[in-house]
Amino acid sequence: MPVKKMGVKILRRYLYGSLLLIFIVVIFFNLYKYREQNLADLVDINRVEKIYIMLGNKRPEGQFELSKADDETIKTLTDFLSQYKVRLTTKGGYSSDHPSEQFELYLGYEDGDLGLFIFERDIVAGGGIHKVLNPPLDYKVIEKLEQDINSK
Repeated sequence: MPVKKMGVKILRRYLYGSLLLIFIVVIFFNLYKYREQNLADLVDINRVEKIYIMLGNKRPEGQFELSKADDETIKTLTDFLSQYKVRLTTKGGYSSDHPSEQFELYLGYEDGDLGLFIFERDIVAGGGIHKVLNPPLDYKVIEKLEQDINSK
């Protein structure tokens, strides 16, 4: 067999192998990105230092400040979020379907970052639209937690 033909065959195998590898990487990336995950892990609750909860359309007058979260508050929020599973969707944009059960969760992290998550009965927005796989979120727990935080 001429050397030129052998080089073309090797090049084709290399090309097909590279394309197959890229295809496999893309599949695994998408499986990872759209995996089911725990809501507490999604918001990275283990790094949270400060919390502010805004219920429905209750807007504070003027500016608001995140409250330093004590261990009990973090545990309550962790327990609440840990019971829900979410999965990233391909939806773009957020529109409220249940405004009476909506709340915003502002989280201050150890490294100074700020996270904003909008929750509703069956979705979570913050870095993408996530479908809650075991809805609805228990709005009463959040109302109580918000009262506890604001009373301190």
